[in-house]
Amino acid sequence: MHLFNILNLGGVLERTGAERILDAVEWFATTTSSVTYTDFVQALDVPKSSALLLLRLLVARGYVQRLPDNRYVLVRLPGEMLGGGGTWGTILRLADRHLRDAVATIEETGSSPCSTMSAYAT
Repeated sequence: MHLFNILNLGGVLERTGAERILDAVEWFATTTSSVTYTDFVQALDVPKSSALLLLRLLVARGYVQRLPDNRYVLVRLPGEMLGGGGTWGTILRLADRHLRDAVATIEETGSSPCSTMSAYAT
């Protein structure tokens, strides 16, 4: 059974384009190595034409990179900035609460990296 059909055990889950995009990003986020087009099609259980459009969109938006050997790899997640080392968005969002708690615990002043990063959000 395919990963994304588990939610609908009575039959194939009909998904909208937006849901397919989210499924693709979530699947790539759990994948630790580069993948082939066939891997992508089989994992998401989508028509080949839809898979190709999804991959092209993800590559064009900078979320996925197409490698010289025609494999694909996730290079950033939504909310992370493009370019020169600005891919810390997810880590900063996850660390923000803990950093604020630490500053409060030691009764020091400080600012959250997330508040600094929001000026750069796209």
